[in-house]
Amino acid sequence: MNEFLKGLELEKEIQDKIMAKHGELINGVKNENESLKKERDDYKSQVDTLNKSVEELKKVDPTKLNETIENLQKEQKKLEDTHKKELEQVKFNSKLDLAIANSKTIDSVGLKAHLDMSKLSYDEKNDTIIGFNDQIKIISDTHKYLFEEIPQSNGQAQGSLPSKEELKEYDLTSALKEKYDEK
Repeated sequence: MNEFLKGLELEKEIQDKIMAKHGELINGVKNENESLKKERDDYKSQVDTLNKSVEELKKVDPTKLNETIENLQKEQKKLEDTHKKELEQVKFNSKLDLAIANSKTIDSVGLKAHLDMSKLSYDEKNDTIIGFNDQIKIISDTHKYLFEEIPQSNGQAQGSLPSKEELKEYDLTSALKEKYDEK
């Protein structure tokens, strides 16, 4: 290019300006060319990666994949059901313990042992234990010693000794317990 400009017999200063401008244009084109090459290489790499992914996906058995998804969904459902049941049981136990504590019993473990759990259920709507009050009435009549206040229907003062029937029942329970422990 420099020889071409000298052949035109242009001044040296004009030739230098033309050469400088030509150099800028050439460098711009080179930079753009390099940028395009890099972009092209990135696209090639992406295409290669996608082609490899497609090949890997072709190897996957859709039936097996669906079975795996179904199994995972079933397992998730089981876990949700188990969690729900455990949560309901915690609510039931918590409410039952609160009801026992409010029943004026002096022996919560003993009272709980006399409850027929199969006849109790938790009513979430009313936040109560269904069947509890009915059983407490019966237990308080038959096992008065489990409660703070002993009814004074037999003329005994509050806090006095249990009746003979209560002692017989208690002694029978203790005797059975001792006999059971021996075996």
